[in-house]
Amino acid sequence: MSRHQVTLRLIYTLFGLCLLFGVSVGCGQPYDDPCQDISISGGGGATFRHEKCKKPCPTGQEICNGVCTDVQNDRTHCGGCGKVCPVGESCVKGSCTLLCPETYTICGTACVAPDGNRLHCKACNEACGPGQVCQKKQCVFSCALGLKECNGSCVDQQSDPYNCGACGTTCGQGKVCVDSKCQDSCSSTTTRCSGTCVSLKSDNQHCGACGNACQGGDTCIDGKCVLRCPSGFSLCNNVCIDTSRNSNHCGACGTSCKAGETCEQGQCKIVCGNGLTLCNGKCVDTTLDRAHCSACGNACPTGEVCSQSQCGVLCGGGTTLCGAQCVDTSIDTRHCGGCGKACPSQEICRNGTCA
Repeated sequence: MSRHQVTLRLIYTLFGLCLLFGVSVGCGQPYDDPCQDISISGGGGATFRHEKCKKPCPTGQEICNGVCTDVQNDRTHCGGCGKVCPVGESCVKGSCTLLCPETYTICGTACVAPDGNRLHCKACNEACGPGQVCQKKQCVFSCALGLKECNGSCVDQQSDPYNCGACGTTCGQGKVCVDSKCQDSCSSTTTRCSGTCVSLKSDNQHCGACGNACQGGDTCIDGKCVLRCPSGFSLCNNVCIDTSRNSNHCGACGTSCKAGETCEQGQCKIVCGNGLTLCNGKCVDTTLDRAHCSACGNACPTGEVCSQSQCGVLCGGGTTLCGAQCVDTSIDTRHCGGCGKACPSQEICRNGTCA
C-alpha cells in the first residue's frame, strides 16, 4: 500500500469517528449541524458534507435557517435570507412591492383607487389644482350628486367596497357593497365586477361586460358605448346634431325638411328669397302682391292693384299692370320685357331680356 493510500484511509477513518461521536477527534470543528461543511485536520484542506445534505433546493429557493425557502415570494426572505419586506408590502419576484387592493394602481408608494385621487387623478403624479377633487379621473371642484369625497376621491358609498357606507369602510374578501352595506352577492339587476356591484347597461367602466370601459367622451347606454353629446345636442346616427336648426334632423332625429325649407327652432319653414315675405306658406312680394300689399293679408279692393306697397288703380314707379299685379318688366322673370314673357328655367331677367 502506497503512502498516499495510507493517508487517505486515515482521513476517512477520522471523518467516520467525527460522524459517529460528534466530537472533535482530529476534526477542525465540532459536528453540530449535519448540513455544515466539515474540514479534517491533516487532510490538505479537504471538506466533507453529510449524505442527507447533498441534494440542493429547487430552482429559485435557498436554504434559510436550515429550510429551503422561496426567496422570490417569501416576504421574510425576499431576494435573499433575512431580507424582510416592510409592513404593507409583499414579495414579488424577489423584490418588496407595495400590496394594493384589487383594481387599485400603484403610484410610487401609494395605492390609488380606480377612479384616481387628488394627487394622482388622470394618471400617476397628475395632481388636481387647489380646492379640486378627483371624480372618475377628472379634476372637479365638487363631487357630483350622489358621490362623496373620501381622501380626495369622489366615490359612491352605496357600491364602493373600499368606502362602503362611509369613508374607509372596507368589505372583506369575497364581499361586495350593496346599498351601503357589505354582503356576499349582488342584486338581480347588477353584476359583480372587481368587487363592486355595477349595472352593465349604464356603467362607463363596465359597459356590457366587466372591464369594458367607454373611452373619450362616450357614455354607456343599454350596454353599449355611444358618443355623449353636449347640452342642446342629440345623438343622430352616432353624430351629435343640433336638432333646433339642422334641416335633416329638425326637431328630432330623422325629421327632414322639404326642398326650399329651412329648420328654425326645431321647425321646418319655407325660405324666401331677398325682398320676398312668407305669407300663408307662400313667398310673395308685398310691394306688388294685391292679396298681401305691404303686409301679409292686406288685400287691395276689387279693381285695384298693389304698386310700391300701396293699393291703387294705376301702376306707378315704372311698373306695368300684368293681370292683377303691377310688375317691373325689366327684372320680372314671369314678365320679362312684357306681360306673360317668362324666362326659361335657370335664367334671370335683366333690362327686360332673359339671360
